[in-house]
Amino acid sequence: QDGEYVNLKRYSLSNENPFVIQNLKNGIKSGEVSVEDIIKNSSSYSDSIVKFAFEIYLQKASSDDILKHKDKISKDNIFKIIDRIDDEENQLKFSNEEIVDILFELKLDCDTYIKVAKSLSKKLLPEPRLKVFEKLSEKDEQALSAYIYTALDLEMLDLAKEILESTTSDDFQKFRAFLYLRECGKNYSIDMFI
Repeated sequence: QDGEYVNLKRYSLSNENPFVIQNLKNGIKSGEVSVEDIIKNSSSYSDSIVKFAFEIYLQKASSDDILKHKDKISKDNIFKIIDRIDDEENQLKFSNEEIVDILFELKLDCDTYIKVAKSLSKKLLPEPRLKVFEKLSEKDEQALSAYIYTALDLEMLDLAKEILESTTSDDFQKFRAFLYLRECGKNYSIDMFI
């Protein structure tokens, strides 16, 4: 409990034992236990330890290393990865295709896709950002809302209308209301409608 890492092997405790879990967390924090070893041998550790180790790993890992372990990326830590894209200190660089692959494998819902779109708006240039959500919406219909959101956020109203025309009139009512108000000369932020 004091943050010290100790040798518990002589006690033959289960990997799920709370003392083993706390001890491994202490070892990870102090650097006495290798995060890479836990990630590479994840089947030998409890899920909570693998998750904890991966969160630490994401703080410094390179883009290539993250892609090697993309199966461990969760909805919880995707935003930590996005925060590091083009960050001056701990920069990550991904191609549009790599971003699409990572997000597609997470099987996100509409709301989470929109949150991802908002986060990426600060990290990607307009054209690549639009391409990411265009490709995602082709693979996963849950991403269509993020594609429309991105088009509206980028003031690409004609594209948003075109996308909306290909859906049923009951879908995406908030986006339709936003477009209607824009056509009436009202200048609201799309974020007010999300």
